[in-house]
Amino acid sequence: MDANGYFDQFIIGGTNYEVLQDEEGPDISLYLNDANFLDEGISNTNPVIFAIISDASGINTVGNGIGHDITGVLDNNVSEPIILNDYFESDLDDYTRGKLSYPMSDLSEGWHSLKVKVWDVFNNSSEETIGFRVIASDDLIMSNAYNYPNPASQITWFRFEHNRPGEELQVEIDIFDIGGRQVAAIRQSVYTAGFSSEPLEWDLKDAGGNRLRQGIYPYRIRITDSNGRLTESFKKLVITGQ
Repeated sequence: MDANGYFDQFIIGGTNYEVLQDEEGPDISLYLNDANFLDEGISNTNPVIFAIISDASGINTVGNGIGHDITGVLDNNVSEPIILNDYFESDLDDYTRGKLSYPMSDLSEGWHSLKVKVWDVFNNSSEETIGFRVIASDDLIMSNAYNYPNPASQITWFRFEHNRPGEELQVEIDIFDIGGRQVAAIRQSVYTAGFSSEPLEWDLKDAGGNRLRQGIYPYRIRITDSNGRLTESFKKLVITGQ
């Protein structure tokens, strides 16, 4: 079809004084594999960089400007940054936030650090750093088992780290009184995409539904993987008055 017309509302040069000022960098929540990961937690040799990123002005994912890419730096190796622009995906219909996922492979066993740097469209940057320990063993390993809050007065949650992401684990938690008698037990199957379990809830009641008295209660967390391998950890919790 033929058409004609014109538009003369272009502005070349000058300053738009109505633009909101933004001097804050993006918010970065940095993990491995999923949002359950805890800083200085454990990992296998092939973890995934996972980050939740937000900024009211929008995230710079095209690297406009020298050094304005989304980058990851492993073990302070700044000469070989990982360019992560293509691994960021905005939330549906929301340019202000999104998620980043980048698979790593063949990491050496031992402690590592990871720093991710992100820019917004106003050239403000933010950085977030985490530490983690790579365990290459085929043995089932549990680390950093704990409960929170501790002391507890109404309810508590149990958590632990493990080296079996993406696998169903059988979890047994046994709570004992100070004399060694079992007073409560939790039996549950858990599946986690990452290296940290979901919180397992306990209402501080014994097998008969009665709330336990104040005191110190040792407990054992035992996990079993799909191949029947087993590991366990012993801790203590304190119950206080309501």
